[in-house]
Order: sequence, then structure tokens, then C-alpha cells
Amino acid sequence: MYYAYEGIVSNELSGSHYRCSEQDTFPFGAAYNDTQYQTCAVQGFKAGSTRLNGDDYLQSFYGFSKSHLWRNFGIIIGFFLVFAVIVAIGMERFKVPAGKLATVYFARSAFTTPKRKGSASDVESQQSASVSVDEKMDSGKPETAIDVQPTSPPAEIVRSEKSFSWKDLSLDVKTKDGNKRLLNDVCGK
Repeated sequence: MYYAYEGIVSNELSGSHYRCSEQDTFPFGAAYNDTQYQTCAVQGFKAGSTRLNGDDYLQSFYGFSKSHLWRNFGIIIGFFLVFAVIVAIGMERFKVPAGKLATVYFARSAFTTPKRKGSASDVESQQSASVSVDEKMDSGKPETAIDVQPTSPPAEIVRSEKSFSWKDLSLDVKTKDGNKRLLNDVCGK
């Protein structure tokens, strides 16, 4: 902060001149009109002058010099580079403890379908239901309706450990003005 402050203040005030106000002029009054015998009660003024040079003020009040401007700039750049390298090394070497990751990764596993136990009234699980739809249509016999009773839901719901994700998903909707794209190449998990 010191180097930045010195650089900014010396850049702004260097080369500027300020006139002393009447309240700060000493001695003050109608009898003291000769500036040769007056001075200003502000740090940096020289005796016999009512104008303040910005460089004199910086040197006497802060100890700053305009010649330090580029030195300070180089020091600030050096600090930035040193801290950037420290942060880069720290980010590469720092290991996040297990369970604290922001991204969850799933291990690839073979896809398996859960086996269902069929009941006697379940049409899909019966062995005789192996006739294809085309064979039923070609047989010429009228199809009969099969009365299927709904089964009760399983007592235990199987929890899926699979991840659902998509990539480059787009959704277009037809409207009277033409197609409107609602989703454009959306990816997610």
C-alpha cells in the first residue's frame, strides 16, 4: 500500500503550485502586505513565499519524491508476480480432503436392468406371451381383451445409483410464427 500511495500522490501533486490562504498567512493584516516578510503556516512552505510547490509539500510532509514513481511501479509489479506464483503453486499442491469436492464423479459401471418378479396375472411375464404382434394380426382371429389387475406397488423402492446427464440438448417448439428455440446446446447432470 505504501508504494502505491506514494506513486499516486507524487504523480498527482508533483509540479503543481498552491497559493496560501489568508487564514494560513503569518503575519496577517493590513500592515503586513510585503510577502518578503510573510510565510504560510502549512508544512512545506518556504519563508518569504506565499505559493506552495507540490514537490516541496510531498518531501516535507510525507518524505515522498517524484523520482520514486517508476521504482514504486516496479515494486508493485514484483509483488503481484510473487503472490501470483505463490497462489499458483498453492493451488497445484493443495489437496482437497475427501468428501469436500465440489464436483461429484461417478465410476463407470456395467448397465444392469433390475429383475422384476411377475405375478400370475401379469401378461408380460407369462411364457405364453411370446407370440409377436404381427403373428396375432396375421392369424385372422379376433383379439380378445385380457383383464389385467393392477398389482400393488413394491414395498421397497429400489434406489438408483446411476447418474443422469445430457449434452448438447436443444428444444425447438413450433409456433404460428415458425420454430422457436427454447433450449440451445444445454449440458447438465
